[in-house]
Amino acid sequence: MVQVVAFLGWRLAGRRGALAASAGFLLPSMALMVAGAAVLTSLPAGPAIGGALLGVQVAVVGLLAVALRRLAADVPWGPMRLLSVVALAAGLLAVNAALVVVAGGLLAMVLRRD
Repeated sequence: MVQVVAFLGWRLAGRRGALAASAGFLLPSMALMVAGAAVLTSLPAGPAIGGALLGVQVAVVGLLAVALRRLAADVPWGPMRLLSVVALAAGLLAVNAALVVVAGGLLAMVLRRD
């Protein structure tokens, strides 16, 4: 998305437009993340706060799972979908992420060979 924003800014106003568009796109979310991090680090340690933060983590995982399910519904069954399912299972089983990425890339190259 950032590339699209930068491209549109460049088309409208050159390099300065690309910089301004990218900054306008990225800075608000960056400011919210920094503010959120500052709030989280200022919270007192305690079971209530820990439980609330755990609840937020669970909610985020649930939202990601729903989004993944909706995206996966549009992908036809085949070798690449099977590879995705295996990678997801490896992630859930706490396999080293770098190993999953490298193995997935190698398998995808083999499966996509024309």
